[in-house]
Amino acid sequence: MAEIGLIYYDVSTFSIEDAPKEIFYYGTRLTLDAPLLLHPFHVGYATFTRSGYELASICKSDPSEEFLEYVLKRWPHVFSNVVRMSTASPGSSTF
Repeated sequence: MAEIGLIYYDVSTFSIEDAPKEIFYYGTRLTLDAPLLLHPFHVGYATFTRSGYELASICKSDPSEEFLEYVLKRWPHVFSNVVRMSTASPGSSTF
């Protein structure tokens, strides 16, 4: 996907300097703990390019319960609250 310009890939990790207070994964709201907001949060080795983000936003996809469980187990200290909702709130970050 990096070769066709949909993601940036780097062997070092990408970080979010100003982490949002909450993020949404389909209908699930995840609230981040306040101490995380004071430090960069390492999010992985790949991130969407603008084209990749735009393509992802129009593609039909389904949530993966396994992915959500992986995220919650990988970073248990990060999320202070997980709330299942029917829709994501406008203007909030989504992954």
